[in-house]
Amino acid sequence: MTERLPSFFVTGVTKAGTTSIYDALEQHPDVFVPHHKEPRYYAFRGHRIDPDDVFTRNVITDRGEYLALYKGAAPHQRMGDCSLYLNYPQAAAAIANEVPDARLISVFRDPVERAYSHYLFEVHRGIFPASVSFEALVRGEPVRVAGKDRKRDHAYVDAGLYAAMLEPWLTLFPREQHLLMLFEDLASDPQAVTGQVYRHIGVDPAAAQPRMVRRAASGLPKNQALHKAMVVARKASGLARAVLPRDMLEELRRVQAQVTNRNLYKPKLPPEVRERLLPLFREDTLRFQDIIGRDLSAWLSVEQARAA
Repeated sequence: MTERLPSFFVTGVTKAGTTSIYDALEQHPDVFVPHHKEPRYYAFRGHRIDPDDVFTRNVITDRGEYLALYKGAAPHQRMGDCSLYLNYPQAAAAIANEVPDARLISVFRDPVERAYSHYLFEVHRGIFPASVSFEALVRGEPVRVAGKDRKRDHAYVDAGLYAAMLEPWLTLFPREQHLLMLFEDLASDPQAVTGQVYRHIGVDPAAAQPRMVRRAASGLPKNQALHKAMVVARKASGLARAVLPRDMLEELRRVQAQVTNRNLYKPKLPPEVRERLLPLFREDTLRFQDIIGRDLSAWLSVEQARAA
């Protein structure tokens, strides 16, 4: 029997609104994305995974297990993988070999803001204690990620060098197969952006009116007890995905996200820290704006206001 593989991939980037894109895809009747949001099969297939590693313990390395994720797809549905592969060049080659006509979707964000949001998210998850500063982790990144094939883990700077990350993908896939979008556009007009996504993968935007819920917000919890309770609630809802009707699941997610987000506060990044970090991204950002044909001078400004 012929294997049926995903026809599109949401490839990046971390902390740039990709969970919202995943939710919009999941709500379209002609699209199928697995409940396992980031199987990362094409980055880690054949690897031995440490079950105690928080970043890779849910990775799928077995082909049969990966294909089984899509058993529920109807024949007419476009199947997708939302694993954020962009910073894994080995995934680009693997996907190009197996799905050369793949449609690729990426959302990009001001790299300093993306890095800071990534840091807050990992502190929120308990990966690093709040006593370890953002700048200290940035300075320690070369040692922290050295020799790792999972480059994106803890990579605050490396994961924001978008032009460098895109190079292998643009070499292997024609530019017209890429949809390259900005977080600012998603934040200001999510319906227009989801319409672009639907059209890019070949489904009718009019067939869905997705409810956009900010589920992966970054920040630090105001109330630790409530935070722990919501972690338990999210795990329970994850187990219920297979049995709950879609509309009930969406409402549950919406309420959980509202409660979680209201319990978060986001300390502002001091302008002097932003100023010190901007040179790390300047050259790559100038190259990236040429690739996408957008003016990204605001990303290089110390006074850049963060998107809500």
